[in-house]
Amino acid sequence: MTAFMAEKFYYLLCLFSTSNANKSETLLKALWKYCANLYNKIEINTGSYLNYNWLKKISDIDIDLQKTLLIISAIVDGNIFRGPVDEKKVFEKFHNAILIFITLQKQVLDKREIIEALASLKEKAVFYRWLIDNNRLVPK
Repeated sequence: MTAFMAEKFYYLLCLFSTSNANKSETLLKALWKYCANLYNKIEINTGSYLNYNWLKKISDIDIDLQKTLLIISAIVDGNIFRGPVDEKKVFEKFHNAILIFITLQKQVLDKREIIEALASLKEKAVFYRWLIDNNRLVPK
């Protein structure tokens, strides 16, 4: 595979990752793992990914909120997949860009939905309450 094809795959994966085209988390994780492996093996200057302006195009697709939240939360583990190291940090770059996009798009995530989701999560366990409130070093 050429660097151009890898960049095109990355672009399409960025769009697919938040779309409601497919609900499979397993497929999403496998595609990101493949993309990271691809970038690890092909000599690509990660600072010069082709600019397909996918952030602009992402506003034209139907966003799957559950997949988007999975992507956002995956950074806690460092990546959305387990196994090989993402040497070129392609997922991290996507993650950071999607956070900026969501911040700028009020219609994608309403602040009330986030607050309600966090409140619901805090009721599940002491650990989540501590993690979300984070006002002490260890949970009570």
